[in-house]
Amino acid sequence: MSAWSGRQDRDGSVGSGFRVPGSAFVFRFWCMVRGSRFRVPAVVLLGAFHLASGIAADGSRFRVMPLEAGGMIPYFIAQGADRSQFRASDSQLATWALEEWERSTGGLLRFERADRQQTALLRFTWLPWAEDGALGRMDPATLDGHAAASITVRPDENKFRPTVRRSVRVDPLMRDVVLYYVCLHEIGHALGLSHSSNPRDVMWPGTNGVTLPVYERYRHLLQTRDDIPRTSWLSHDDIARFTEIWSATPP
Repeated sequence: MSAWSGRQDRDGSVGSGFRVPGSAFVFRFWCMVRGSRFRVPAVVLLGAFHLASGIAADGSRFRVMPLEAGGMIPYFIAQGADRSQFRASDSQLATWALEEWERSTGGLLRFERADRQQTALLRFTWLPWAEDGALGRMDPATLDGHAAASITVRPDENKFRPTVRRSVRVDPLMRDVVLYYVCLHEIGHALGLSHSSNPRDVMWPGTNGVTLPVYERYRHLLQTRDDIPRTSWLSHDDIARFTEIWSATPP
């Protein structure tokens, strides 16, 4: 029997989170400073907080690696939990995101779908919305002594930030853009990348969450849903940071 050990609770509240803005702390902090002369420094401070959190995570250099040198990383994509607003097509977004990382990293990565969740080093789950949760989250774990990761996505578009939610109602493809972006971002964490300070990177967490203009930048590249896997979403810096980590200490 495979032994999975991780720090994730049922709400996914521990690990690297892709958080929707409006948490109690950020909201109270912004209300305190938005009308004062400290507004601009406050925005800078929030951005620095995100970056520092990412640097700390990068320092530990956690990453999911193949079980054998040059081997595959097995993954499993679960069905959505009740009330998660999961759609069957969401699994395809996760698969496409894995394929983009594999395609963009020069043969350093290979993923293989596992028949059973118990044998997967990388596991996707889809949960209902939670006010104290995150839109996407990566939680480190171990499987029989090997580094593993659980990626949680909360796909309920009715809980997206208001501007994004309104956009999804007018343009349903925007929902796929958001979820694909989240999958790419959380896979990046599982592969050892911390947050970026560059808004052009998929690993950028936003100053207070990723905003509609960022999603629109990718949406403008698409005519149909089938264009998602045909378009390059990862930035040059995303790929360069991955290559630096994996080339320095090859699996």
